[in-house]
Amino acid sequence: MDHIRNPNTHCIICNKAIYRRPKEIRTNRGNVFCSSKCYGRFNRRESPCIVCGTPILAHFHKKTCSRACANKHRTGIRYKLFLPRKDKVKNERILKLRLLRLRGPSVRSVDTIKLRYYTFITKIEIMGIII
Repeated sequence: MDHIRNPNTHCIICNKAIYRRPKEIRTNRGNVFCSSKCYGRFNRRESPCIVCGTPILAHFHKKTCSRACANKHRTGIRYKLFLPRKDKVKNERILKLRLLRLRGPSVRSVDTIKLRYYTFITKIEIMGIII
C-alpha cells in the first residue's frame, strides 16, 4: 500500500502542489521543483540579442539571435586591414616595387633584367622553338 503525503509546498515554476521534506525546503531556500523539467526552466539564463532584443539562451557566449542579426552587427567592422603582411616574400617584393617607383630602376637592375632576357632567348634557341 502506497502512502500518499499531503502537499506542503508548491513548485515555483508551474505552481503545482508537491511534498518535500522540510529539511530539503530549508537547504534549497524555498526553491522546490516538481520535476527536472521545471528545474531546467529555472536554471535557464536568457539574455537579449544586442541587435533586435529578442531573448536568446546564453550558450557559447552568444550575442545575437540569428545569422541575420550577426551580419547587421558586423557592418562597419574592418578586420586586420592595417596589419603587416605575414608572407615575407610578398612583403619584400612589394617594398622593392615601391622603391623602384620612387627612385627609378638602377643600372644594376636594368643589367640583370637584360641578362635574364638574353638567357631566356638563348635557352629558347637551344631548344629550337621559333617565336
